[in-house]
Amino acid sequence: MIVAQRGTRRSAKRRTQARASTPRRRAAARPASARAGSGRPVVHFEINARDPKALHSFYASLFGWKISADNPMNYGLVQAGTGGINGGIGPAEGIPFVTFYVRVPDLEAALSKAGQLGGRTVVPPTHIPNMVTYAVFTDPEGNRIGLVK
Repeated sequence: MIVAQRGTRRSAKRRTQARASTPRRRAAARPASARAGSGRPVVHFEINARDPKALHSFYASLFGWKISADNPMNYGLVQAGTGGINGGIGPAEGIPFVTFYVRVPDLEAALSKAGQLGGRTVVPPTHIPNMVTYAVFTDPEGNRIGLVK
């Protein structure tokens, strides 16, 4: 049995050396949709709070986010930085919550499908002039998920 193990080690060592001396072929470039998932992207997050201004300071200090609430709604627009997704911090109506938003081509169709799968529409398609058109649903567990067009 010891002889067999040594032989196996030598064979493995030889295979490794052979691989190292053989040039590797590069894989053909694949389209981005094949490299990454082809599903709909998460494009925004939102933190809803009882005291949004306090959370602007909290998250700016904690993560170094740049937050601007210089808009008519005093909604804190978050610039997360390179490699991250931007988001917002706004007022909660009732219990604070976090929502992430997924870009879809058709809000009504996505809400309909969510309903067929056990979800429930919370906010129907809503247009905020010069900003976004969005909707919100809950999944079967009650988690809030946003949709943007």
